[in-house]
Amino acid sequence: MIVGFVRGQRLRLLTPPVAAGTFDALPARFVFETGEWAGLSKYAHFMKGEDRIDVPIPENGEIGPSEGHINLSAGEWTVWVHGDAFENGVTAARMTTAAATLVVRETGAEDPLPLPPTYGEQVLALAASVKEETEELLSCYREFFTALAAKAEGSAGVIFNRRDLSPLPVWAGSEEDFASLTPSDGWICLVGLFGEGGEEA
Repeated sequence: MIVGFVRGQRLRLLTPPVAAGTFDALPARFVFETGEWAGLSKYAHFMKGEDRIDVPIPENGEIGPSEGHINLSAGEWTVWVHGDAFENGVTAARMTTAAATLVVRETGAEDPLPLPPTYGEQVLALAASVKEETEELLSCYREFFTALAAKAEGSAGVIFNRRDLSPLPVWAGSEEDFASLTPSDGWICLVGLFGEGGEEA
């Protein structure tokens, strides 16, 4: 958490180590110790080079991690606070602080994102990949069996085991001729699996 204390126009940061690569998880808290800031619309500003983050400060001074989007890269950030008073939609007064320095340390994660996927994201990605491969395999088998079953009776062919490429004989002939084959022959009969025109029965 980033913690800042504002007394008059002085800003003091009393912040534990902050690491780069954090995404929407870094809260902040600003404590206004003197009365000059009462009733002002207050903002916190973070700047490093061309990068700048401007965050409204709620009345209680607490900025939630998903509200401020304070996502900081490694390096030295300049931090300051300002507050505005409005009258009829026009800025009537403004209070500012001197700048303070916030050092963001390097991290083992890539900076900026992407970070490595979570375990749940990995499981979902694996399931989607398996589903896609299975549907593709079934489509190939369906096309092959349909074409084979459409051949004239008495036809036979071979398909190959996808795992070890071993041949597996298949039969698309009549049931009577298939009955003459013994189980030890290892044949698969396609008769009855497909209806007319190659549609599944």
